[in-house]
Parts: sequence; C-alpha cells; structure tokens
Amino acid sequence: MVVEIKVRAEGVVSPPGETLMFRLFRSGLAEFDVHNLTGERKNEMQRKSIQVDESDILEIGRLLRELEISLHKREYPPNVPMTDVRTTTTLTYKSSTGQNLTIILYENDSAIDFTAKQKYPESMRKLFIKIGNMRGGN
Repeated sequence: MVVEIKVRAEGVVSPPGETLMFRLFRSGLAEFDVHNLTGERKNEMQRKSIQVDESDILEIGRLLRELEISLHKREYPPNVPMTDVRTTTTLTYKSSTGQNLTIILYENDSAIDFTAKQKYPESMRKLFIKIGNMRGGN
C-alpha cells in the first residue's frame, strides 16, 4: 500500500461512520467509497476502483516524502468549535524508514478546508487536492 485515507464522521452527517476516502496500492489500483445520493441505492456507500498511472503514483510518493520532511506534528486539532458534525481523517503511509506513519486531522464540520494554508503543510494540501481530483471530485 502506498497511502490510505479514511474519514470517520459523527453527528448530523450522512453517511455517519467510517468511509474510505482513498487507498492506493503499488500496483496502481486505487479504491475509494462514494456516497450514492440518487437512484435505487440512495444513501448507500459504493466502493469504486480506478487504475492510477505511474506518473500519478510518483507524484503522490513525492508529496508523501515532502510531507514527512515538513511534518511538525501528527495531529491537527479542529479550526472551529463543535457544532453538529465532527470528522476525523486518518492518513497512513509508509515513511522513508519503512514504518507506518499516521497523521490525524480533526474537524468540526463535514469537509476539511484545504484552502486554509496556515493550518496544513503545503504538501498535505497538494496531496488531498490531487486525490480529490483523482476521485473525480467525489
């Protein structure tokens, strides 16, 4: 596995519980969960798979190495007080030493704002934006 990102949502949020935001394997296979908002399977989670090309795998690897170098902390507290939603995003990947490294982002709303440049390292912001684009904005 190259990287895995999971989101756990609590409170007034749909869907509650844990979802797979993105998991990338060295083979280039990537998986992620999508919340169906319409149709026969409305409000169900669906696991999707895509094949990621080598250049994207290399870019994600580069961003993870940059993140490891620039990482000052492994937990990021929420920006705003708890209202009706709490999310916990867990980013796990193998460090340059071969150990699993986990970073936890806590937020008190349904989506992490990666435009908040002062809160997250630049490489983390770029990584999440890249993955969001690969998921097709889902």
